[in-house]
Formats: sequence, structure tokens, C-alpha cells
Amino acid sequence: MSHRRLVSRWLGREDGFTLLEVMLAVGILGFIGVAFLSAVANSSRSARTLDEHVQAEALAKTQIEQIKAATYSLTPYPSPTPGGLPPQYSISITTTYENDRNLQGTPTCASEYLTPGPNSCDTLQKITVSIDREGRPILSITTYKKK
Repeated sequence: MSHRRLVSRWLGREDGFTLLEVMLAVGILGFIGVAFLSAVANSSRSARTLDEHVQAEALAKTQIEQIKAATYSLTPYPSPTPGGLPPQYSISITTTYENDRNLQGTPTCASEYLTPGPNSCDTLQKITVSIDREGRPILSITTYKKK
């Protein structure tokens, strides 16, 4: 059979697709569409989460740099005013105090025995900056500052 005959025979048929063939094709296209939309939604969610973490890290590092630039103090560092923050973010700063100890673990300063809490013997600050977005914790960074 020649090429022309095959083409005209195939094109000349007036048979259509069966209902089963159409339903199968629609099912396959639907499956592909759902998979594509799911991938787009997941990608969007990942981009939003990454953006939150990048913003939180920038805010935390800025606070830590400001604290490191300040002089050593036995009073806690204040949390920044909301005016300098994006409206959905909040920052909390926690400071704990420690002192240097000798190799046996005994205090090197006599007043440590007398007063609990921050005192003149404390030479090390543990500073934790925590970033929340809309009440949800995003990031927490800890650093140390020596007297």
C-alpha cells in the first residue's frame, strides 16, 4: 500500500474516540495538572519561609552587632523599639551573666559567694536574640560578650 492510500484511509475514517479513551485522557491531564499546582504551591511556601528566615537573620545580626558595640553592662540590654522593625516581627533579648572560673571550677571572686545574680565578678554575658513573626518563633541566635 502506498503512503497516500494509508494517509487517506486514516484521515477518511469517521470513527471517533470512545468514551473510555476520552476519560483516560482527561484523567491523565487532571493528574498532571494537580501535580503541577502542588509543585507551584510548595515552591511558593518554601520561598516565603526562606524570606522569613533571611529577614529574621538580618534583624538578629543587626541587634547582636549593636550589643557588641555597646559597653559591657550588668543591666540587661533593652529590646528595640517597634518603630525600627517590620510590623509583623518582634525581637526579645535575654542576657545571663557568668564569671570566669579557675581550672578547678571554684570562683575566682569572693563576692560570688555573697550575692546571687549579676554582680561585679561577672565577666561574661550570654546574650540570646530571639526573632518572632506574628507570635511564631523564627530564629534564635546566641553570642557571648566578655567584660
